Amino acid sequence: MSKTNRPSQAGKSLNHRPIPSRAVIEMIAQNARPTFCALIAFAAGTRARRTEIQTLEWKDIDLTNAVVLIRQTRGQRKVPLTKPLVKALRKFPGEHEPASRVFVGTDGAPMSST
Repeated sequence: MSKTNRPSQAGKSLNHRPIPSRAVIEMIAQNARPTFCALIAFAAGTRARRTEIQTLEWKDIDLTNAVVLIRQTRGQRKVPLTKPLVKALRKFPGEHEPASRVFVGTDGAPMSST
């Protein structure tokens, strides 16, 4: 069996996703429709995975302290929220009940991955 030569990945995370600049997040927050604004800004600003966004509930978001609790299969992590993202989430339409999902489809049902 031959060995495949691959460039060294020492010291590099294969899961690294760059964080958009504050200017990019602010541009999104100012120009997108409210229903998409918070979703796009949240994804860009927190680097949350699709399933984490789909299952996010309002009880996980603390707008006062600008932090979100991202629940994962193997634990959880706290992620700080930028001021523009907090502003976008405050303007986000719909019910903000603690047990309700933050991002839902146009029919109010949880978002699907299809």
